[in-house]
Amino acid sequence: MPLIELKNVSKIYQLDSVQVKAVDQASFSIEQGEFAAISGPSGSGKSTLLNIIGLIDVPTDGTVILNGLDIYKGIDLPKMKHIPLGLDSRLTDLRRNLIGFVFQTFNLVPVLNVYENVEMPLTLGDSPAADNMNRKERSEWLDFLIETVGLTEWKKHKPSELSGGQRQRVAIARALVTKCPVILADEPTANLDSKNGDQILELMQKLNRELKTTFVFSTHDQKIVNMASRVIHISDGRVLD
Repeated sequence: MPLIELKNVSKIYQLDSVQVKAVDQASFSIEQGEFAAISGPSGSGKSTLLNIIGLIDVPTDGTVILNGLDIYKGIDLPKMKHIPLGLDSRLTDLRRNLIGFVFQTFNLVPVLNVYENVEMPLTLGDSPAADNMNRKERSEWLDFLIETVGLTEWKKHKPSELSGGQRQRVAIARALVTKCPVILADEPTANLDSKNGDQILELMQKLNRELKTTFVFSTHDQKIVNMASRVIHISDGRVLD
């Protein structure tokens, strides 16, 4: 069974009197453990697709299945004007349990140090990962992740004291902390120089290989495309293969 499956997914945005179809009848699947890239030029719809997989954007039509769960089963998406409160809460819970995010802008909390930033998802609402660990196990897990991304000596430092590459390493550890099966990365090397970008990609490959975590990138970076085990090409909102 695929970890991620999209069937005839579309996303239309209403801009004044104009409808913009960002995603047009997209269908593909991603298996557990893949290192996959959604690739296309700017404006092609790749970030929208990533947001649909990440349950940030609700599609206008189609089927989204994550980890065997049909997310919008029983909902008439084309007729839905606003996201019902119950669905919004359900999507929040699913994001917390299934998906980790790595953004190009890092999105770290400036007043928290490295350890606290990585720990933060475990402190927000109900987290099965947090519930299943006692204090000692939680501390060991956090130390393991921080060591894995090469920041043990920096764990008491705040983001302002870190380089761009180090901040992205914190973001990766934070994405992994809830032990979710899939990590979504939106242009993760866009704000990094080539050396740091290469190191981040090598780190993600290592985590994919050793922890069996599924990575899905939105990118037009040819280096990421070349490293990916699977590439989904998109143009004008349509999947090309």
